[in-house]
Amino acid sequence: DGWRHLYFTFCAGFLLIAFFLKKISARLKPMHFKFALALLLMAGAFYVHQIVNLHPFQNLYFNSLARKPLRYHYEIDYWGVTYRKGLEHILANDPRPRISVYFFGNAMQARFANGSSDRLVYEKSSERADYFLTTYRFHRDDYPGENEVYTLWSNGEKVLSVFRRDLRLQSR
Repeated sequence: DGWRHLYFTFCAGFLLIAFFLKKISARLKPMHFKFALALLLMAGAFYVHQIVNLHPFQNLYFNSLARKPLRYHYEIDYWGVTYRKGLEHILANDPRPRISVYFFGNAMQARFANGSSDRLVYEKSSERADYFLTTYRFHRDDYPGENEVYTLWSNGEKVLSVFRRDLRLQSR
């Protein structure tokens, strides 16, 4: 939760980098400066490529050097933006007029993801829900024995799971 509070400093950081590049370029030989600039442009192109590939979830953080699965080392979907895809899947594949869902994590984020559907009922407990959604933010382990009906992958990482709960089996 700490780093997101520093993101507003990026613009100032880029201005400082530009200032120092100008100062350094005046002291470097033209060939050395061109080489350094080419390295910076290649690094920038790598990050732009990564953002394009992750779209529409470019806000998710992936460190390519980190051990896998990344959800054990990072809060992959901090804002819960992937919940929308899970809710869209449920609405598209379940024809019932009322569908109860439970979110492991911040349910308010999920409500904002697709709060316009009057078919969805948001439960406070997983025992009464037809579906259970998780972004693995607070519980990073898999859910063995659950009926996973939809998985959203991004950059080779599982970022969202939707589980169908069989309420008839739970009531026994």
